Amino acid sequence: MRRRHAWELLFLLALGTAQMVSDVLGWQDLKGLASATQMSPAMRVFTAHQGYETHAARFSVQWHSTDGQHQILQLTPGNYRNVRGPYNRRNVYGAALAYGPLLRNDPKLRPLQESVLQYAFCVPGPLRRELGIPADALDLQFQVRPVRHDARSDLPLEWEVDCEH
Repeated sequence: MRRRHAWELLFLLALGTAQMVSDVLGWQDLKGLASATQMSPAMRVFTAHQGYETHAARFSVQWHSTDGQHQILQLTPGNYRNVRGPYNRRNVYGAALAYGPLLRNDPKLRPLQESVLQYAFCVPGPLRRELGIPADALDLQFQVRPVRHDARSDLPLEWEVDCEH
């Protein structure tokens, strides 16, 4: 291997592991920089966050139709497939739902989640359309049902989307 190739390999290896290594060592500045590159993963998809497992739950949205009928849509990989756009767009919506109980439990983060859901389901409502929820649906409410029997019981697992504000 030529010297230049060795340096390139070393650079890519360092960049690729920088966020994970800095997380372990507690170097927050380097972690932030590595994260900003979006080339240094720190996979935490299947881990618990503050004791809550975002991947071990079932999600649904409920509403009332204009004729008063109660409707329920289970959010599944099948219907979430209709959510268009790049991963980073879809991931924002997914995170607002999957992390919903944690976000709603934190007074500083709750407005962030509410803002994302209002945009997604009220005006302009792109996620509402992509999931096939009627534009005139009333009283949108989300439910999270943890599948583990030992899930945290202190988190809000139901909430409405306020489309009036």
